[in-house]
Amino acid sequence: ITAVTLNPGYSEHILKNFPAIGVDETIVLQAESLDLRFQPEITAEILSDYIANNVAYDLLLMGKQAPPANSALVPFYMAEDLKKTCITDVTNLEYRETGIFVEHITRNSTEKMLVKKPVIAIIGNSIHSYIRVPTLREKLKTKKWKPQVIELEETKLPVSNNFVLQYVPDNRMCKVIDADTDVGKANKIIEILTGGKEQ
Repeated sequence: ITAVTLNPGYSEHILKNFPAIGVDETIVLQAESLDLRFQPEITAEILSDYIANNVAYDLLLMGKQAPPANSALVPFYMAEDLKKTCITDVTNLEYRETGIFVEHITRNSTEKMLVKKPVIAIIGNSIHSYIRVPTLREKLKTKKWKPQVIELEETKLPVSNNFVLQYVPDNRMCKVIDADTDVGKANKIIEILTGGKEQ
Protein backbone atom coordinates (compact mmCIF):
# COMPACT_ATOMS: atom_id res chain seq x y z
CA ILE A 1 0.00 0.00 0.00
CA THR A 2 1.38 3.38 -1.05
CA ALA A 3 -0.07 6.70 0.15
CA VAL A 4 0.59 9.87 -1.83
CA THR A 5 -0.33 13.37 -0.69
CA LEU A 6 0.41 16.93 -1.77
CA ASN A 7 1.18 19.76 0.68
CA PRO A 8 -0.56 18.01 3.60
CA GLY A 9 -0.48 21.16 5.76
CA TYR A 10 -2.95 20.96 8.63
CA SER A 11 -3.50 17.19 8.14
CA GLU A 12 0.20 16.29 8.35
CA HIS A 13 -0.24 14.72 11.81
CA ILE A 14 -2.52 12.06 10.29
CA LEU A 15 0.37 10.71 8.20
CA LYS A 16 2.12 9.50 11.36
CA ASN A 17 -0.55 6.83 11.75
CA PHE A 18 -0.13 5.38 8.25
CA PRO A 19 2.62 2.80 8.91
CA ALA A 20 0.84 1.73 12.09
CA ILE A 21 -2.27 0.74 10.11
CA GLY A 22 -0.40 -1.13 7.36
CA VAL A 23 0.64 1.49 4.79
CA ASP A 24 3.98 0.37 3.32
CA GLU A 25 5.13 3.66 1.82
CA THR A 26 4.03 7.28 2.26
CA ILE A 27 5.07 9.93 -0.27
CA VAL A 28 4.66 13.61 0.56
CA LEU A 29 4.92 15.91 -2.45
CA GLN A 30 5.90 19.42 -1.41
CA ALA A 31 5.19 22.46 -3.56
CA GLU A 32 5.28 25.27 -1.04
CA SER A 33 5.17 27.99 -3.68
CA LEU A 34 1.73 26.86 -4.87
CA ASP A 35 -1.48 28.20 -3.39
CA LEU A 36 -3.80 25.28 -4.14
CA ARG A 37 -6.98 26.81 -2.76
CA PHE A 38 -9.75 26.83 -5.37
CA GLN A 39 -7.49 24.93 -7.80
CA PRO A 40 -8.46 21.25 -7.70
CA GLU A 41 -7.35 20.81 -11.32
CA ILE A 42 -3.77 21.80 -10.40
CA THR A 43 -3.75 19.46 -7.37
CA ALA A 44 -5.06 16.63 -9.57
CA GLU A 45 -2.52 17.30 -12.31
CA ILE A 46 0.44 17.12 -9.91
CA LEU A 47 -0.82 13.96 -8.17
CA SER A 48 -1.78 12.27 -11.46
CA ASP A 49 1.61 13.01 -13.00
CA TYR A 50 3.47 11.55 -10.01
CA ILE A 51 1.26 8.45 -9.77
CA ALA A 52 1.34 7.75 -13.52
CA ASN A 53 5.15 7.84 -13.56
CA ASN A 54 6.02 6.32 -10.19
CA VAL A 55 3.25 4.12 -8.76
CA ALA A 56 1.89 0.84 -10.15
CA TYR A 57 -1.64 0.34 -8.86
CA ASP A 58 -4.81 -1.72 -9.28
CA LEU A 59 -6.89 0.41 -6.93
CA LEU A 60 -6.61 4.12 -6.21
CA LEU A 61 -8.53 5.13 -3.09
CA MET A 62 -9.46 8.77 -2.69
CA GLY A 63 -11.31 10.60 0.05
CA LYS A 64 -14.63 12.29 -0.50
CA GLN A 65 -13.97 15.09 1.98
CA ALA A 66 -12.19 17.94 0.28
CA PRO A 67 -9.43 20.15 1.61
CA PRO A 68 -10.40 23.81 1.91
CA ALA A 69 -11.96 25.29 -1.20
CA ASN A 70 -11.44 22.53 -3.78
CA SER A 71 -15.12 21.47 -3.92
CA ALA A 72 -14.35 17.71 -3.75
CA LEU A 73 -13.30 17.74 -7.42
CA VAL A 74 -9.75 16.38 -7.21
CA PRO A 75 -10.72 12.68 -7.68
CA PHE A 76 -12.76 13.49 -10.80
CA TYR A 77 -9.98 15.54 -12.38
CA MET A 78 -7.55 12.70 -11.59
CA ALA A 79 -9.83 10.13 -13.21
CA GLU A 80 -9.85 12.32 -16.31
CA ASP A 81 -6.07 12.84 -16.25
CA LEU A 82 -5.31 9.14 -15.70
CA LYS A 83 -8.14 7.96 -18.01
CA LYS A 84 -9.41 5.47 -15.41
CA THR A 85 -12.87 4.37 -14.30
CA CYS A 86 -14.05 6.36 -11.28
CA ILE A 87 -16.75 5.20 -8.85
CA THR A 88 -18.18 7.54 -6.23
CA ASP A 89 -19.64 6.99 -2.75
CA VAL A 90 -17.97 3.59 -2.31
CA THR A 91 -18.95 1.88 0.95
CA ASN A 92 -17.35 -1.55 0.51
CA LEU A 93 -14.51 -3.07 -1.54
CA GLU A 94 -13.21 -6.58 -2.17
CA TYR A 95 -10.03 -7.25 -4.11
CA ARG A 96 -10.45 -10.21 -6.48
CA GLU A 97 -8.21 -11.72 -9.15
CA THR A 98 -10.75 -10.86 -11.84
CA GLY A 99 -11.28 -7.27 -10.69
CA ILE A 100 -12.46 -5.10 -7.81
CA PHE A 101 -15.87 -5.89 -6.31
CA VAL A 102 -17.45 -2.56 -5.35
CA GLU A 103 -20.53 -1.50 -3.41
CA HIS A 104 -21.51 2.13 -3.78
CA ILE A 105 -24.45 4.36 -3.02
CA THR A 106 -26.51 5.66 -5.93
CA ARG A 107 -29.29 8.22 -5.76
CA ASN A 108 -31.95 5.61 -4.92
CA SER A 109 -30.15 2.47 -3.76
CA THR A 110 -26.89 0.61 -3.23
CA GLU A 111 -25.28 -0.87 -6.33
CA LYS A 112 -22.87 -3.82 -6.45
CA MET A 113 -20.51 -4.46 -9.36
CA LEU A 114 -17.27 -6.12 -10.41
CA VAL A 115 -14.98 -3.56 -12.02
CA LYS A 116 -11.87 -4.17 -14.12
CA LYS A 117 -8.56 -3.06 -12.63
CA PRO A 118 -7.22 -0.41 -12.31
CA VAL A 119 -10.03 1.71 -10.87
CA ILE A 120 -10.40 4.90 -8.82
CA ALA A 121 -12.72 4.56 -5.82
CA ILE A 122 -13.98 7.65 -3.99
CA ILE A 123 -14.84 6.61 -0.46
CA GLY A 124 -18.28 7.58 0.82
CA ASN A 125 -19.82 7.13 4.26
CA SER A 126 -18.83 3.80 5.79
CA ILE A 127 -21.48 1.19 6.52
CA HIS A 128 -19.68 0.63 9.85
CA SER A 129 -19.75 3.02 12.77
CA TYR A 130 -16.01 2.67 13.47
CA ILE A 131 -12.83 3.91 11.85
CA ARG A 132 -9.59 1.95 11.79
CA VAL A 133 -7.24 3.64 14.24
CA PRO A 134 -3.86 2.29 15.33
CA THR A 135 -3.39 0.85 18.79
CA LEU A 136 -0.81 2.29 21.17
CA ARG A 137 1.43 -0.75 20.55
CA GLU A 138 1.24 -0.18 16.77
CA LYS A 139 2.06 3.51 17.21
CA LEU A 140 5.07 2.76 19.41
CA LYS A 141 6.48 0.33 16.82
CA THR A 142 6.52 3.06 14.18
CA LYS A 143 7.37 6.00 16.44
CA LYS A 144 10.58 6.93 14.59
CA TRP A 145 9.07 6.56 11.11
CA LYS A 146 9.07 9.53 8.73
CA PRO A 147 7.42 9.81 5.30
CA GLN A 148 9.44 10.23 2.13
CA VAL A 149 9.32 13.93 1.21
CA ILE A 150 9.82 14.98 -2.42
CA GLU A 151 10.38 18.66 -3.11
CA LEU A 152 8.85 19.44 -6.49
CA GLU A 153 10.81 21.66 -8.88
CA GLU A 154 9.07 25.01 -9.14
CA THR A 155 9.87 25.35 -12.85
CA LYS A 156 8.07 22.08 -13.61
CA LEU A 157 4.87 22.87 -11.72
CA PRO A 158 1.65 23.62 -13.62
CA VAL A 159 0.65 27.26 -13.74
CA SER A 160 -2.86 28.61 -13.29
CA ASN A 161 -3.63 32.14 -14.38
CA ASN A 162 -7.32 32.00 -13.57
CA PHE A 163 -7.15 34.36 -10.61
CA VAL A 164 -5.00 35.80 -7.86
CA LEU A 165 -5.91 35.44 -4.20
CA GLN A 166 -5.22 38.50 -2.11
CA TYR A 167 -6.09 39.67 1.36
CA VAL A 168 -8.89 42.23 1.55
CA PRO A 169 -8.95 44.05 4.90
CA ASP A 170 -12.28 43.84 6.70
CA ASN A 171 -12.37 47.22 8.42
CA ARG A 172 -15.40 47.86 10.57
CA MET A 173 -16.71 51.17 11.79
CA CYS A 174 -18.62 51.66 15.00
CA LYS A 175 -20.59 54.75 16.00
CA VAL A 176 -22.65 55.36 19.09
CA ILE A 177 -26.20 56.41 18.23
CA ASP A 178 -27.21 58.93 20.89
CA ALA A 179 -30.98 59.52 20.82
CA ASP A 180 -33.86 59.16 23.27
CA THR A 181 -36.41 57.45 21.01
CA ASP A 182 -36.37 54.77 18.33
CA VAL A 183 -37.42 57.37 15.73
CA GLY A 184 -34.56 59.60 16.85
CA LYS A 185 -32.08 56.68 16.50
CA ALA A 186 -33.44 55.86 13.05
CA ASN A 187 -33.06 59.49 11.94
CA LYS A 188 -29.46 59.53 13.22
CA ILE A 189 -28.64 56.32 11.28
CA ILE A 190 -30.14 57.81 8.10
CA GLU A 191 -28.09 60.93 8.64
CA ILE A 192 -24.87 58.92 8.99
CA LEU A 193 -25.60 56.76 5.94
CA THR A 194 -26.57 59.67 3.70
CA GLY A 195 -23.87 62.03 4.93
CA GLY A 196 -26.47 64.45 6.21
CA LYS A 197 -28.05 64.94 2.78
CA GLU A 198 -31.83 65.07 2.68
CA GLN A 199 -33.52 62.28 0.73
